[in-house]
Amino acid sequence: MKENPANHFLNNLCHLRNLRIILLLIFLPLVVSGQTPSPTPTPADEPAQKTMRDPIQNSDEYKSKLTFGVYFTKDSQAYDLNIRHQFGPNVTAWIAGYADSTGSELLRVGGQYDYHKKWFHFVPSGEIETTKGASLSLYSELGYNTVAMIGYSRTNLKTFFDLFWDPGDSVTLGLGHRLSS
Repeated sequence: MKENPANHFLNNLCHLRNLRIILLLIFLPLVVSGQTPSPTPTPADEPAQKTMRDPIQNSDEYKSKLTFGVYFTKDSQAYDLNIRHQFGPNVTAWIAGYADSTGSELLRVGGQYDYHKKWFHFVPSGEIETTKGASLSLYSELGYNTVAMIGYSRTNLKTFFDLFWDPGDSVTLGLGHRLSS
């Protein structure tokens, strides 16, 4: 009987002692501290109101996020486990695992820097994988309300299993206009 790829992937993750130590000692405290709100005093004459945050609609407001996805295609399923943390307003790093029902599995580590000043927005991003795959992307927007977009991404042409929604090797040229702030 063939083992379920998700179980095989998760079993391999559990056996990687260094990964467990990294997740427990570094990322777990970041997840907790990133999602712990600061206490705000309530004036004595106002009744305390409890507001609920929608975790899906407001997920980009969290400093750390843990996501798990299952993706179905005609011939297979893919599983993706991703933890990411935002360090300050500009730097984001992640560590993730991927497995699919064809037996492909890997770990990947990456990061991006988000620089935004007035009319110039620049986002370099990079990622490396246990399959020796690597990618680098550079993206920029120039302008205020109407923006010119330019992007370039490249891999090292090694086997690269990931959940990109656009090609790994690409050039992007575009023009956009903001309808509101």
